[in-house]
Amino acid sequence: AEEGKGGKVELLKKGGLKGIEAAMLAHPSYRTTPDTGGTAIKRFKVTYQGKAAHAAAQPEKGKNALDAAILLFEGINAWRQQLPETSRIHGIIAEGGIAPNIIPASTTCYFYLRSPQDDVLDRMIKRFKDIVKGAALMTGTRFKVEPWLASYKSRFPNQPLNDLFWQEAKSLGLNPIRPQRTGRGSSDFGDVSQRIPGIHVFFKITNKQVPIHSYEFAQEAGKSYARKQMLLIAQVMARIGCRFLFDVNFRKKVKNYFR
Repeated sequence: AEEGKGGKVELLKKGGLKGIEAAMLAHPSYRTTPDTGGTAIKRFKVTYQGKAAHAAAQPEKGKNALDAAILLFEGINAWRQQLPETSRIHGIIAEGGIAPNIIPASTTCYFYLRSPQDDVLDRMIKRFKDIVKGAALMTGTRFKVEPWLASYKSRFPNQPLNDLFWQEAKSLGLNPIRPQRTGRGSSDFGDVSQRIPGIHVFFKITNKQVPIHSYEFAQEAGKSYARKQMLLIAQVMARIGCRFLFDVNFRKKVKNYFR
C-alpha cells in the first residue's frame, strides 16, 4: 500500500481519481497535526558479487562481498554530515553471507533516499551510486544498482484545507499542535497532492509519545481510546468534505491555492 507498493500511484496512472476535486488522508500518530508536507522518495536494491573461499584456509582466493556492503554503509555514514537537514538516507543488509568460515560471495542491500526537493534528490542519487561503485572498487567485487519498489513525489499541503482542519480538529477536542519542522516521511499521497488539492494530516491515538512503526504503537492502535479518536477524526474529515462541497468560496480558495 502506501509504504512501498504505491497503491495511489497506480490509482492515478489508471484514472482512479478522474473527476475527484480534492483528497484528504488522516494517519494515526501520538499527536494531532495539520499536514506539514513530506519528502519525495527513491528506493534502490544494491547487490555485490564477490568470490567465495574458505575464510581460514584460503582467504586470499576470495573477494568479500560483505566487506563491500560494510564499506558502502561507512561511506554513507560519512556522507550524512554533508546532507541537508531535510534529507534522509537509510538502508539494511538483507543478505550478508552464509557462514562465518566462508568469505561471502554475494550481498544484497536495500536503501531509501528522501528529500523534499527533486534537484537535491537527483544529486543524492548520483552521490549514492558513486559510493556504491567506490565500495566495489575497494573490494574487487562487481555491483548492481536497481530501482526497487515505487517512487513517490514530495507532498504539497493545501493551506486552506489545512486551516479548516485546524479549526474543526480544535472544535472537536482533538487538540491539534503545529510541529516546528516540515515532515520527513514519504507516502504515495505525495503524488495525489501534486495532481489535486489535498492534505495528509495526523491524529492522536495515544496519550503517550510512542513512535509510529513500533510494536508499542501497534498495541496502542488496538485500544478503545484509539477507536474513539478515529471516530472523531472521521467527523473532522466529513465536516471538511461538506464545507468543500457546499461552500463555493471555500472551494475556490482551495483550488486557487493549488494552482
